[in-house]
Amino acid sequence: MINSTLCYIEKDSSYLMLHRVKKENDINRDKWIGIGGRFEFGESPEECITREIGEETGLTPNSLSYRGIVTFVYGDECEYMHLFTCESFSGTLIDCDEGVLEWVPKDKLSGLDLWEGDHIFLDLIDKKEQPFFSLKLVYADGGALTEAVLDGKALKLPYKKKAESEKTAPKGKLTHVDIYTDGSCRKNPGPGGWGAVLVYGGRELELSGGEADTTNNRMELTSVIEALSKLKNPCEVTLTSDSKYVCDGISKGWAASWKKKGWRKSDGSPALNPDLWDKLLTLCETHKVTFVWVKGHAGHPYNERCDTMAQRESGKYL
Repeated sequence: MINSTLCYIEKDSSYLMLHRVKKENDINRDKWIGIGGRFEFGESPEECITREIGEETGLTPNSLSYRGIVTFVYGDECEYMHLFTCESFSGTLIDCDEGVLEWVPKDKLSGLDLWEGDHIFLDLIDKKEQPFFSLKLVYADGGALTEAVLDGKALKLPYKKKAESEKTAPKGKLTHVDIYTDGSCRKNPGPGGWGAVLVYGGRELELSGGEADTTNNRMELTSVIEALSKLKNPCEVTLTSDSKYVCDGISKGWAASWKKKGWRKSDGSPALNPDLWDKLLTLCETHKVTFVWVKGHAGHPYNERCDTMAQRESGKYL
């Protein structure tokens, strides 16, 4: 009998989710799950989940709530998973060697690539009036959920997700997409590269490219332009970048002002990169874009990922 733990760490109505994309032979490959793993000899459930949280996230749980036991049956194997939630923690997130960590709003969970049974216990842990439960989940070969039993009573399948209706946006409502970008230049000016990741509905798309002779700001702008250009329909976009030049240029209206003045700044000097700013302004008219600035090289998983792609692309021209 296998014993394991799983914890959903909560902050600002979001759960810390692990997108399992780094190991090829992972049974959870490409899935989004909570934090956890198997027991080591002599561990209690609380000791196991505390260790797993520390190893996978760098965080230390200050309060753990033991919410339920999930019995998994798949083929000739059986596993008891001890399920926790955590609302108080300390420490700083680290990179996880099993996947990418991201805070996901609870109302966006239904759009992720989850195991069907995960939708059931995610709904259950959100119900404070049911502090503890026993859930049995039986999976067939191929990952289809064939049986679900809650506290001894069978549930009807397929399971009706709490936020099923959110998967199909009603007419007039824009689809939300998260975009992460970064640009790099080896000498500035010099060989440069850019990288971007688009995230929607649990799926990710990586984009990257470079130029032999460019600047860091042009690569930052290019990463945003290329990412937004991939969207086929108008979308609501949260775009995260470590470039204040890009974020402030749009959010503070600088680029729009430069364009009105014939691509001149307030002091009369020419605005740089008007060709790229013009493209970006047009894209921002098509999409509803919110720019979010993050500090570069500070451990943000997607920012680091984009930086790696940008560095790789710029290296091709050395």
